[in-house]
Parts: sequence; C-alpha cells; structure tokens
Amino acid sequence: MHSSKSELPISGSSPSSPRSISAWVQALRPRTLPLAVAPIALAGGLAAYQDRFSTQVFALCLVTALFLQILSNLANDLGDALKGTDDAARTGPKRAVASGWISARQMRFAVGLVAVLAVVSGVALLMIAPVVRETWFLVGFGVAGLAAVASALGYTLGKRAFGYSGLGDLVVFLFFGLVGVVGAATLVSGAFLWQSTVAGAGIGMLAAGVLNVNNLRDQKGDALHGKRTLVVRLGDARARRYHIVLVGVAGILLAGLPAILGSLTVWWTWIPSLLLLPAIKQAKEVTMTPIGPALNPYLGKLSMLTALWGISLGVAFSLA
Repeated sequence: MHSSKSELPISGSSPSSPRSISAWVQALRPRTLPLAVAPIALAGGLAAYQDRFSTQVFALCLVTALFLQILSNLANDLGDALKGTDDAARTGPKRAVASGWISARQMRFAVGLVAVLAVVSGVALLMIAPVVRETWFLVGFGVAGLAAVASALGYTLGKRAFGYSGLGDLVVFLFFGLVGVVGAATLVSGAFLWQSTVAGAGIGMLAAGVLNVNNLRDQKGDALHGKRTLVVRLGDARARRYHIVLVGVAGILLAGLPAILGSLTVWWTWIPSLLLLPAIKQAKEVTMTPIGPALNPYLGKLSMLTALWGISLGVAFSLA
C-alpha cells in the first residue's frame, strides 16, 4: 500500500471556490446517477400497469434512491483514498480526496450528511406508503433500508469493506436490482408484484455489468493494492466472459418482460426490446477492449443504456 491516512489532506488548503464546486460535482459522479433512476422508473411503470400507482410514494422512492447512489459514490471516493488504492497510477477519472481537491475531513462530513438525508427520506417514504401499515412490511422495509445505507458505506470504507473481497457485484445486483425494483414496486403499488423480481434481476445484472467494466479497467491497480474484486479473483479472460453472461441474461429478461406481464398485444411495450441489440454490441466491444482508460467510455454507455431500458419500459407499461 503506497499511501496512508496521514498523507491525505485533512484540513485547510481546500481548492478555490470554482474548483471546489467542480470537485464536488466530480465526486458525485453524475454519470452513475442513472443507475439509481432505472429501477425506480421501471418499478413505477409496473405499478401503473397494474393500475396501482402513488405519485408521492414514487417521488420519495426516486429521491431516496438518488441519495443512496450519491452516498455510495462519496463513500467510495473516501474509502479508496484512505486505503491508498486511488494513487497516481489510477487509470480511471481522478478522485476528489486522493487528488487533494477535497479533504478527507470534508468528505467525511459530506458522507455523514448524505447518510442522514437518505435515512430521513427513507423514513418519510415508510410513513406515507400504505403497504407498510402492516407490521411485517414495516420491519422488512426498515431492515432493507438500513442494509442499503450500510452497503453504500461499506463498499470501500472500513476494515472489512466488501468491495475489497469480491462481493461488490452481488451487493450491486441486490440493491440496484432486486431490492430497488421489487421494493419500489411494492411501495408504489401497495402490493407485491411477482413480475418485479424478473425486472429487478434484469436491471441488477446490467448494474453489475457497469461495476464489472469499472473493475476490468482497474484490475491491475486493484490487485496491487489488495482490492480483490470479482475481476481480480476470476482473471481477465473469465471476467470478460462473465460480462457477456451478465448483459446477455439481463437483455433476455428485460426483452421478455412484456410477455411475462401479458402485454403481448400492446405493441409499444416491445419497443424497449430493441435495446438488446446495442447491449450485445457494447458487451462484445468490452470483451475486445484492452485494460485501462480505453474502457472508460463503456462505463457511461452501459450506465445510460441501463437507465434508458428502465425508463423506457417504465413509460411503456404506464401507458399500456
């Protein structure tokens, strides 16, 4: 490990005002925010298709998801910097704390603030969602919410950060997929929709695919710093085949969702299925792209494709 906590800027010497604003915007990692929108948009569409839609609950689900995504981004920036993973050899975009643009103390405060906002938003969501009037739903969603906050913080922060032990893909699949879609669909509709599990699995696999591209790009540095991501554990060749499986299975699930919902005769619900073609094209290109900065564009591309698929399906089902 080539850096330590003492080497990080802890106080003072913050960037000038314009640079500081830019640093915070970069730390928020806006290109990842569509990953928070996709599961909620799709969940809302599923609820509307069943004629069970609450605008207030949907809006709070979206706000809570965005807070959790921002929390994850800020905590990851801080955690990787404290562990020395984001050094001068990093091939991805510069990170705020490691670059000295934001001090570790400032980032800790921001992480704490966004964590509080995520909890407040989540509590407000549980207070207005009719489904949680039943005790077991309230307990279940309360536990899931706390687990989401803990996972956002625990990816790189702490001595047992799960992002360093190869569990990141599973956590992303669960919280950006199954929990995100199934939980939001249940809250917005007021009832459990079994079809949301298929939708959640599809979106979750695409989100895991975004993380896989990130880890493919950073695999050399991650291995050097003891960050045992799934890519590091699998090796480059198998991790690329794994990427094809993730995107391929996700595409099949999402493309087949209209049939699963019984909307075979509603032609516009099939339009999002055309996204299967660029998804396969992107996945193939990822497998052929060398390690390093050349993979950077595919992070944004797959993130936006995931958002487009979730939103377009959500809109199509809401109009069906």
